[in-house]
Amino acid sequence: MGMSATDYRQMAQKLLPPGFAWSRNEADNITYFLQGLAESLARADSDISDIEKEIYPESALILIDEWEDALGLPECGLGGDDLAKRRLDAYAKDTAYGGLS
Repeated sequence: MGMSATDYRQMAQKLLPPGFAWSRNEADNITYFLQGLAESLARADSDISDIEKEIYPESALILIDEWEDALGLPECGLGGDDLAKRRLDAYAKDTAYGGLS
C-alpha cells in the first residue's frame, strides 16, 4: 500500500531546514504548498501501484488490449467482451511453449 498525501507532506516538512522562515505550522503557506506537492506524489504512488498489475496478462486491466496485440489475440477473430476470458486467453498464450520471447 502506498503512502498518503499527509505522509508525504510530513516527510517533506522533516526535510525543511530549521528556522522561522520554514514554519511547520498547519496554517502557514509553506504547509499548503507542501500539501499540494504531496497530493501529486500520493497520486503518482497510487498509479504506480496500479500499473504494477499490468505487467502480467492474467491481472491486466488497462493494458489488456496491448497484451492481446502483442500475443496475436484474439485468434480467428473470436474475441469477446468477458475480461476474465480475455485475461485467461492471454495468460495461456503467454505461458505456452516459447512464451513471448
